[in-house]
Amino acid sequence: MHCYGHGGAGITLSWGCADEVLREVTALA
Repeated sequence: MHCYGHGGAGITLSWGCADEVLREVTALA
């Protein structure tokens, strides 16, 4: 899993992306 490639809005979108990654990882555990 990675959380990059949001272009100029990376710092803004990174929080939602991190939340989504957390959900995915929790679902796999």
